[in-house]
Formats: sequence, C-alpha cells, structure tokens
Amino acid sequence: MTKKKCPKCGKKLPATLKYFSPHRRPKDSLKSWCKACMSVSSAAWRASNSEKHRANVAKWRAANPLHGTWQQMLYRCTSRKHDSWKFYGAIGVRVCSRWSDPEQGYKNFVADMGPNKPTPQHSLSRFGDVGTYEPGNVKWMTWAEQGVEKRKKWKLQMQQAA
Repeated sequence: MTKKKCPKCGKKLPATLKYFSPHRRPKDSLKSWCKACMSVSSAAWRASNSEKHRANVAKWRAANPLHGTWQQMLYRCTSRKHDSWKFYGAIGVRVCSRWSDPEQGYKNFVADMGPNKPTPQHSLSRFGDVGTYEPGNVKWMTWAEQGVEKRKKWKLQMQQAA
C-alpha cells in the first residue's frame, strides 16, 4: 500500500481516504495534511477566530436562506439518524435526482422553488403529503395548511381501508 507523509506532523500514513481528505488535485486526489492535523488546525482557527467565523457563517446563511430547508429535506429522507426518518425515508419518501445531486442539487432546488420562502412561517410540503420531493409535487405551505393536507390524507386512507 502506498504511504504518504503529512508535512504537518511528519507521520507516514496509508494514502487512503481513511487518513487523508479528498482533494480535486489530479496528483493523488488527497489533501497533503492528514485528517488529524486538518482537524486540529480547523479547531484552532475557529477558536482564535470565533467572532470572524460566526460572522462568516451568518453572512453565508443570509446569502443562502433555503440551504437549511434543502439539507433537512435530504437528511430526513436519507438518514436513519434523523428524528423524522420513520415518516419519510423509512416509508419510501425520496428526493428527486435533480435536487439530491451533491454538486448542483442546492442550486437546482433554489432555481425551482425560488430564492426565499414566502414567509418565515412557510415550510416545504408535498401535495397531498404523498410522493417524492420533486418539482411539481412540492409547494410552500404554513403549518395550518399542512394540517389540512394531513387530514385529507388520513380521511382518504380511512375510506380506502373501509
């Protein structure tokens, strides 16, 4: 197995993603510092620049107001660790490939849903509370509107069961 030397700590470690983060450089596609050194370096920077870091995060979030909504949509449909997994991913609710693409998914989501929610009280909802998260099957709804949709779905299920 090929070894790679971290210039920060001097350790020779296997040149794998277990020890080195991915990098877009074509040489070996791995960053030069090992993950342990990167982690310590990042933590040290955040500790010494916490105000600057908070300001940068706030600025980024202001410029990307739908990122949290997009991220939570993906997380509840793909991660068993999410509290709502049982209501989404576990029952087969999925996110379309256009929105789940790791590189362009967020941009596509914003292009389809608009740059902002109509109001802070709105959240993402699927029509009839069924189907995949995809253009044409989602809209911005208030909690009250979502409650009406859930009741419609429940009544339909009760009629089908009878």
